Amino acid sequence: MTKIPQLVDEKKWSGVKGIITGPMGELLATMNQLAPLSTQQADRSAALAKQVKLQLYDISAAADVKDAARILKSTQGATDALVAFVKSL
Repeated sequence: MTKIPQLVDEKKWSGVKGIITGPMGELLATMNQLAPLSTQQADRSAALAKQVKLQLYDISAAADVKDAARILKSTQGATDALVAFVKSL
């Protein structure tokens, strides 16, 4: 996701969508497998994984309409939720 701001600056909307559907799609699948394994906060982990997924959907929708500000806001939201997810494990 660290590449998304640069892609937004370069107006490479398909590149943004490529990150969302490729590497981030794979990461979401892994997160969904890990969440139930959390010994202390499985519900929180699952909720955070869902939050990341929703932010990624918003990034994709914003890329469709070339809304740079929305992409950047949702990227930050997804990053924050991802960090919290890792800590919840």
